[in-house]
Amino acid sequence: MATRTLRTLVIAIALVPWLVDCSDDKNPMPDGTSDVVTDTTPDTPLDVPAEVPTDTTTDPGVQWRTCARSCTTSDGCCLSVGQPCGSYPNKWACDAVCMTAGCDGDAECVTWATTIGLTGASGYKCSSAHLYWTAGYCVPGCTTAADCCPSGDDCSAYPKRRLCDAGACRVDACLDDAECRTWAGGLSLPGADTYACLTFEYSDTATCARPCTSTSDCCPSGSCGTFPAHVECLAGHCLATCTEDLECRDWAVSNGYPGAVDYVCHAF
Repeated sequence: MATRTLRTLVIAIALVPWLVDCSDDKNPMPDGTSDVVTDTTPDTPLDVPAEVPTDTTTDPGVQWRTCARSCTTSDGCCLSVGQPCGSYPNKWACDAVCMTAGCDGDAECVTWATTIGLTGASGYKCSSAHLYWTAGYCVPGCTTAADCCPSGDDCSAYPKRRLCDAGACRVDACLDDAECRTWAGGLSLPGADTYACLTFEYSDTATCARPCTSTSDCCPSGSCGTFPAHVECLAGHCLATCTEDLECRDWAVSNGYPGAVDYVCHAF
């Protein structure tokens, strides 16, 4: 499990809202940012955990934990909205908790994009070359980076800057620490002036994150609240974690997620 790392969670946060509302005229691309201090909770059910290597914790004895929906079969992970169960992106695997299964090829992505009316649907690709993602993920096809920027958007700066990689759009890396501090400051993130452009074991692209050597660097007051505001120092940067199953169930209930009573605080 450790080899799949943190990628699934971050991409899932960007993915799940499209299960319900992807009909507008745009080319969806997840930002893939590493801001784990703020609440990036989507408006639709998040039944997707992630995995991180447990041997990269900064604080001794600390494992990364996240809220995820427990399961016994993959069928129990399917959402009742959006695409039919088993069709991208409503495809799941069950490994104690629900995890996204990804796309199987370009044809599946073209079908999905066409079904929900996305611009350039016929050119969609199933790409695994994406920040925080190991399973296949549907992205717009491209010949230049400009093809990856939805009309009207400013894609010149992190985290909206894009690359055209082997004919498929992907998120570009941050440039330097200064860009990350500008981005974090614009969002009024705690410790914005300490953000850095970092590359981690679980990422193939540098991303903005808040570095730390201990959890006190992430929560100077001693407490950051409950998930997803609760933050600990893991793998050298501040990362949102949960502490107990009840916390996760309360979070799932408050967001109206199906199967909220099945949510657990899962350690990886």
